[in-house]
Amino acid sequence: MHASARTAPAGAARNTGEWMPIRGLNGHLLVLAVFVALSVVLTYPLARDLDSRILGSPAPGDNFEYLYKVWWFKHALFDLHVSPFFNAGMFYPFGYPVTLSETTVANTIPALPLTLLFGEVVAYNLTMLASFVLLLIINLLQWWSGQRHCVRRS
Repeated sequence: MHASARTAPAGAARNTGEWMPIRGLNGHLLVLAVFVALSVVLTYPLARDLDSRILGSPAPGDNFEYLYKVWWFKHALFDLHVSPFFNAGMFYPFGYPVTLSETTVANTIPALPLTLLFGEVVAYNLTMLASFVLLLIINLLQWWSGQRHCVRRS
């Protein structure tokens, strides 16, 4: 059945493509609070142990690599005053271009101020929590706008 042929049940709100069915600052803050609460619940016990644990399996995995990159960007820029995209100490004497692996600048750059304030473990964990919240917000905006998929069909 084509999407335009479906009808909403009587009394149900129709998605007409309007920008926001929730109006006002209080409604938006409520949605944000619900998303933060959901993220905290879904990642429990991360919020309780924000400064001592990181998300991921106990065995060394990608989580430790990303934690290292959060630390390395801060260390390279603010302690060594060098480019964070090349690590001369790794694979010495040749060095290692960090750009050969995932540099994850979408996580490491926003984590820089948090790393300076709280350290790399808290910064990493806060960016992970923020990614859950942002994902929920983006999905909600897609739902409200009527986009149910990432790629538009012609």
